[in-house]
Amino acid sequence: MKQRVQANKLGASDVFFDSLVRNAIDFLQMSVKELEKQPKYSVIHFAMSVELFLKARLLREHWSLVVSKIEKASLQAFRNGEFVSVTMDECLQRLGNIANDSLLTHLCLNCFELHDDVGSCGWCGSLITGDTDGTSIWGCFQCGGPDLKD
Repeated sequence: MKQRVQANKLGASDVFFDSLVRNAIDFLQMSVKELEKQPKYSVIHFAMSVELFLKARLLREHWSLVVSKIEKASLQAFRNGEFVSVTMDECLQRLGNIANDSLLTHLCLNCFELHDDVGSCGWCGSLITGDTDGTSIWGCFQCGGPDLKD
């Protein structure tokens, strides 16, 4: 009964935020437990945890930012879970552009420095980061192919 009263005092965003954070913590705890015996699942659960924490941060700004197509966002559909949520890339872009969080700094796999700019591999389309000027390799670790520049 106490939990129901406390939940009623919270706003809808607070309830969804708390739920997302609790789920993120659950995935993080699973990740730690599975680390030695099931490392593949540990990594998957860790990634899910990070994604949920980031979406919770986005939700803290406004519930509609978690919906992939904001123009189609409906509070009723959101409350019912009848929506497609943002991808990790969309989430990071919205956090950077709207919430003004500096999470858009990426580790460049070419020079191992942090950069704000993001590009894509010319061979497979995977996101890669960094300024290619002055680097001898330009490509991604997904396909191994270089993005040849003119």
